[in-house]
Amino acid sequence: MTLQTGPSPLRNFAIEIEKQLESDAIRDGNSTDEALMQMYVLQLQEVGQCPDLTWVDLNVTGSKGQPGMTVHGWGIDTDRRLHLAGILSPKQAVQDENLPYVFGRKEVSDTFGKLVNTVSYLKDGKFLADEKHHRIAEMATQCRDLLAELDPEVVLHLFTTGHVKGGFASHNLSGVLLSSYVHDIEWLQKQQQDDPTDQLDLRDQPGGGLPCLVATRFPDGDPQVILTVLPGELLADLYDRRRDELLRRNVRIYLRSKMKVNRDMAASVRATPGLFIALNNGISAVANSASFSSDFSHMETLNDLQIVNGGQTTATIHEVWKDRNKKADISQLRVQAKITIIRGENGAEDELAEQLAISANSQSKVTASDLLSSDPYERSLESISRARRYPTGSVETGWFYERVRGQHAGALAFDARQEKVYPRDQVIDKSKAAQLLLAWRGLPHLASLGGEKALKAFKDDLKKDTQIEEAGGKVSEQYFDTLVGLAVIRREAEGPIAAEISMKPPLGHYLLAWLAEHRASSINLQQVARTGVLSNELLHTIQKVTPLISKVMRAHPESVPHESERPKRAGCWEEVKKIVLPEVQPVLPGATRSWTRDYSRQDWQAAKRWVQGTRNAQLRDRIINACRIVETGKGKAKKALLDAVMKDAIAKGFKPDLGAVQIGDPVSEVS
Repeated sequence: MTLQTGPSPLRNFAIEIEKQLESDAIRDGNSTDEALMQMYVLQLQEVGQCPDLTWVDLNVTGSKGQPGMTVHGWGIDTDRRLHLAGILSPKQAVQDENLPYVFGRKEVSDTFGKLVNTVSYLKDGKFLADEKHHRIAEMATQCRDLLAELDPEVVLHLFTTGHVKGGFASHNLSGVLLSSYVHDIEWLQKQQQDDPTDQLDLRDQPGGGLPCLVATRFPDGDPQVILTVLPGELLADLYDRRRDELLRRNVRIYLRSKMKVNRDMAASVRATPGLFIALNNGISAVANSASFSSDFSHMETLNDLQIVNGGQTTATIHEVWKDRNKKADISQLRVQAKITIIRGENGAEDELAEQLAISANSQSKVTASDLLSSDPYERSLESISRARRYPTGSVETGWFYERVRGQHAGALAFDARQEKVYPRDQVIDKSKAAQLLLAWRGLPHLASLGGEKALKAFKDDLKKDTQIEEAGGKVSEQYFDTLVGLAVIRREAEGPIAAEISMKPPLGHYLLAWLAEHRASSINLQQVARTGVLSNELLHTIQKVTPLISKVMRAHPESVPHESERPKRAGCWEEVKKIVLPEVQPVLPGATRSWTRDYSRQDWQAAKRWVQGTRNAQLRDRIINACRIVETGKGKAKKALLDAVMKDAIAKGFKPDLGAVQIGDPVSEVS
């Protein structure tokens, strides 16, 4: 491993991603490695390159007689391809100024080698010593079954927050179609740089541009649909520079050369490049604008070119062009192209691009989740989140909606001051939003599926919302407030949820579903969003019901043998729904409480904000430490310490936002 002082934008982005991973790990009760895998998998799912992966953390140390093996995540996609992931992390802590750390060829190749060793071991029908753990046993069983098929396909992913420079040794395994991909911090940064507006200058082509034919025009006479022929080298170079950004409006990103149609296409590129234009259907693309020669016979520039159909063609040509092991001359290769200039405001251009993408893509199955990036629902949430503000103490902040994973980290890397506007604990990504709303709609078992499955389930459920359908798929500010209100409840329930140690994400979903089932009439989500705080009664309910939900959720349905799989079944929700707590009665005028409530996460956050304005460094350190204890779910074990810190803070002038602090029955002082 090499330390990197490297370009500031990438270093800043790496620092923000590390902080986000730490926050995600604390929130979900996972390791930072698992949080890293989930982050990268969500991004890959966004572009259709990976199924949802299950965390397994298999590590077998190598010896002279036994090679090392590793798998951190696994999954099988709809085309029966096995995906295995390995995490590459530094062996020692790295200071922020040295981020991103650089991994060399050996470290990358070693990680892939251990993944390949695992595939080889399971392909031989062998059993792992760790199969006593049900997750590893399930992975091993599924892998052995798939690898026993004819010509099985395996995709290996390496995930790292480091920077991988240079190539790595390729690996082969007899009888297996094997492909390997590195996803590092630079890759992630490119993914979050959405909506590229690069101008493609074609004037250096022979004749001063690309020969073209204007097929149709706008009412004002400007060209609308243009037919042309693209040199293969130009297309490959463009993809090399912009990668999947070039395909952002494609409903399906390149499925790599493991699909038979792509393998045949690659063979055609190598063997008969001159005939490729006759054998291939070409590409369909959109652009924001274009410029032409005076007689419109040549296209000189294109702005924001996006391929909506032909991603497989483009990436296959690029793969052959970049293959150092099998050099191919594609100088004579040409690809026919139809380019549509799209105009519009308020998302009209995206709707047209989506229609073109759907109508053009007929080679493979298109699923509903393939269209999430260009969905007007997602874009409207993103737009509202950038403009809407909510009071937080004495300042106003926003809730950052991530339509593309990594947008928040990218914004902070560009301008660290943005953290004051969009704090780290006020970020809602697409997957989390779907899970929050599914839970509130009484579908916590679907929310617990996680990743793309939960997202797909939510999109299916969203089709029933006639109000959104009538609005063209867009949402209102009130809808976004509801989402923020749910996020606030989930955030403020972190202490009781974390106290249950494991299965934090599904417990959060079931808590929201239970509140919707039993307390919806007394919860004003818009008010929760506007104030950022919960009532005493709601806090008390959360503290009391969370451990009850956890106990039932782990035990039902009994027919499911593995505890972690139970929350994904509808039968689990049917049992949790039966939990009943007595309603907490509000305090009447003139009444006082004979009790105090447990201090909540929001109390501690308020105390943290308050103490920053004092000069008491000792108290500030104690309160910051108390906040960490609460966030990690250790509040019950450290209750005496926390009470002492809060008592000291109150004595020195802090006033909890919610007044008198364990809720019980009020005792009236009125005779």
